[in-house]
Amino acid sequence: MSAIGGIIALWMRDMPFSISAGVGFIALFGVAVLNGIVLISYLNDLEKEGITDLRERIMRTVEVRFRPVIITATVASLGFLPMAISNSGGAEVQRPLATVVIGGILSATLLTLVVLPVLYALFAKKESNRPSAPKTIVSIILLLIVVSPTYAQLSLNQAIERTTQQNLTLKTTQYTLQSQQALVGSAWQLPKLSVDLLAGQVQARPFDYTLSAMQDFEPFGVYRSRAKVLTQQVNVTQKQQDIQRNELVFNVKQQYYQILYLYRLQQLLKAQDTLYQRAVDAANVRYKTGESNQLEVMASETNRREIKNRQIVADRDLQMNYLSLQALLYSNEPILIDTLLNLQRPYTTQDGNNRYVALAEEEAKLSSTLTDLERAQLKPDWRVGIANQSIENRLGFTYLSGGLGIPLNTKPQKARIKAARIGEQAAENQRKVVQFQTEANVKILRESLNKLQNTLQYYEQSALPQADLLLKTTYKQFRLGDIEYVEFFQNTRQAWQIREAYLSEQLRFSQTVIELEKWLGIE
Repeated sequence: MSAIGGIIALWMRDMPFSISAGVGFIALFGVAVLNGIVLISYLNDLEKEGITDLRERIMRTVEVRFRPVIITATVASLGFLPMAISNSGGAEVQRPLATVVIGGILSATLLTLVVLPVLYALFAKKESNRPSAPKTIVSIILLLIVVSPTYAQLSLNQAIERTTQQNLTLKTTQYTLQSQQALVGSAWQLPKLSVDLLAGQVQARPFDYTLSAMQDFEPFGVYRSRAKVLTQQVNVTQKQQDIQRNELVFNVKQQYYQILYLYRLQQLLKAQDTLYQRAVDAANVRYKTGESNQLEVMASETNRREIKNRQIVADRDLQMNYLSLQALLYSNEPILIDTLLNLQRPYTTQDGNNRYVALAEEEAKLSSTLTDLERAQLKPDWRVGIANQSIENRLGFTYLSGGLGIPLNTKPQKARIKAARIGEQAAENQRKVVQFQTEANVKILRESLNKLQNTLQYYEQSALPQADLLLKTTYKQFRLGDIEYVEFFQNTRQAWQIREAYLSEQLRFSQTVIELEKWLGIE
């Protein structure tokens, strides 16, 4: 990896290979090897810590060790830069050495971060038998060299953004909202102007005419109340759209974390399969040497096949959940989530704007404005007009007219006002119900989170370390022949159950946080 850059640097500066250049290559190889050791040692440390997913180990290693590798290369390059550009005495010996080191370090740094992880994936013993190893290697290469991957890898925020932009239900509600906003201007619509023409023997003469125009008006309070009603309907629809968005975000979060859980479970099952494959090999060796019987071999093989079957089921579940998330995104292309995301979603104590309470409040306001509208319609209508007529063939007689439309029977309108008041009381009562239920749900969810936090703390501080120790000790004793397979299987099974239970509790915690965020209106 370093020789490539050294040779290219000599060629670019038109320098031959000399003794000093050879010394430069020797120094260069030492720096390149140290960079490789930094990566490989951290990869092995992560494996010892229990991170069985090869891709996760590689991505985390490159992220954590990126800075030390870059700093090492920068310091060495800057240190040799004066030698590379020197023109003083003895520069003929210094320049080839410095040129080789600088060029080689640049190539070694880039290739160490890209090629070395791929080679590690190819030769890793635990990953050599996995059918998905080629896909893992390809994805690592594409991610590291910043080339667009075949599958769109989406973060949770990107998934939420795509869903809210492409969801057809939200678009339908948006069109409804725009339609209602356009209707607000219709609140001040007047009845059509009435124009009448009367011609003929109106007076004593054979021909006269009367031309009149009359405009009716509702009480001004009706127009104001109607404008408030239409505006309030817009607000109600806006809150309904907010709830639809909130529900959609909730579904995306739940589906995203369900996929993340299944992915982690899949990795856990692969680790089990690796361990039980080793147990099968050890059982076969013990059977061939006469230290055990065939029943132990059959039992070990049966348990491994059971794990294989669980892997198949987990793979199918993962595919189904990916399809569900793809449907939420209205996407026809396969997607891939960010598997490095922590399964345990962070828990925030902040309060948001509860959209359900906000909708109930807007509906209560709408009921109040409807009552005001019914009250306004109890007042008299009024009208004004103008007329021009001829009298005995003399033109130009003009007069104004006006009048009131007084309701003689107010009982029907009063009944509508009473019904509107009852509806207003019902809407206010519904607002109180929604607010009470919301506060109760938030309290219940917060209490559930406190309980789940205690459970997760128990697993992280006690159960998981014991499970790791149990797995290591049991496998070592079984391999040495100190315990039988039945005891080995029982102990390891208990350890794996602890790990699976921890994953399930993490999922429950995250789903509870997501539900709490829905009630609090937090995205």
